[in-house]
Amino acid sequence: MESQSLFLQRIRELNFLTKDVNLIFCLYPFSFALKELIMENLEESNFQRVFTSSVEESKRFLISTDKEFIIFISEYLKDDLGTKLLMEINNLMTDHKCIIFLSGKDKNNLNVSLHLKTSGMVHEESLEEKNGALVNALKNIKQGKIYLDPKLKNIAKDKNISINSPITKRHIEIVQLLREGFSNQEISKKLSISPNTVRDHIKEIMRRLNTNSRTSVVNISLRLGILK
Repeated sequence: MESQSLFLQRIRELNFLTKDVNLIFCLYPFSFALKELIMENLEESNFQRVFTSSVEESKRFLISTDKEFIIFISEYLKDDLGTKLLMEINNLMTDHKCIIFLSGKDKNNLNVSLHLKTSGMVHEESLEEKNGALVNALKNIKQGKIYLDPKLKNIAKDKNISINSPITKRHIEIVQLLREGFSNQEISKKLSISPNTVRDHIKEIMRRLNTNSRTSVVNISLRLGILK
């Protein structure tokens, strides 16, 4: 009975926070934990509710509208990662706010979400537990703040994931050359710096992007939009 009461309380809180905003639910597979919120919201709000399950479908819709949305995104979508959609939305240069649901198992997905300064990052378990994380994420968004679920914050700490560590213009030049397959020696000649300096730069790039391989440096940079 107590569990049901808590569930209804969360639904009321969520409905209050989202009744006057447009929402997109980009989820795959569909999240049962959000089903009641969505059904209640459909009945009570005059604002737009859109349902998608892929990056491309969501992108096409967002390009076609001039309205602002809060977008709920699952970690994995029908055609790509949820972080890919975050990057596409970031490239649109709009005022949409995104909340992504993460399992915490994939370090890169959490890493990319953090670097993109996603408005809300909520652990999937928090949805099932109804512990108020989604409510807190929406409250923070209303206040113009970024929300990181304490569960994900602990994972970031355990995996030594840096939350704020942008890479420099020189770093971007080196990452581009790594993408093209150049060795440290070749990079040093192209940039007129010593091989040791190249090595140190690459170590720092890896530290800031929270990875330990050259391939991952390139892949994460692409996902973050650092490389086009």
